[in-house]
Amino acid sequence: MKKLWICLLLVVCCISMVGCDSKEKDSKTDENQKQSSQQEDTNNQKEENDSLGYVEKETVSEMVTKLNTKIVNDSGLGPVSVESVTSEDTAYRYEITDGLSLVVVPEKMTGSKEEDIVLSMHISVEKEYQEDPQVLSYTNLLIMTNNSAISYEEAQDLIEKARTLASEQLSSNNGKGISVRYLETDDSIEYQVIRNYQ
Repeated sequence: MKKLWICLLLVVCCISMVGCDSKEKDSKTDENQKQSSQQEDTNNQKEENDSLGYVEKETVSEMVTKLNTKIVNDSGLGPVSVESVTSEDTAYRYEITDGLSLVVVPEKMTGSKEEDIVLSMHISVEKEYQEDPQVLSYTNLLIMTNNSAISYEEAQDLIEKARTLASEQLSSNNGKGISVRYLETDDSIEYQVIRNYQ
């Protein structure tokens, strides 16, 4: 009888060990699948970013200077005033003309235009000035400033596509490191140029 009880105890122990081992294997399998899924998401994100292209990181001061150089060299427009800049919570706002301004959003706002890296740059216009032809001229120049490999025609195309995609809240991109988004609110319109960094 003792032998029978011992055998039964051994069988029960073996079954519970196999059950624990199976649970451990299931747990490891779940963990491996989760890691694999995360790696796949990371790879997909990288592929998507690669397809957007990349630009070099630049500071607020560098980009505003580049834009003003582009304006002076390639147009009859007035440069962005570096004297009338205001710091908001998350951006710098430069006045261009009545109702028209340049908004520069850094990755992290420190208050130092010489150190803050640009995340995006926007041409913002009040609704009453939206028909001013300078709006599109400044937007084209802004796009070409953010990547000098983009031609005037490509900039125009990015703007048109951004307007088309606005209702879906999507941006246009041609694989050259920037995306363009068109945003309309009750009182203003923005053409946003978003920089993609590696």
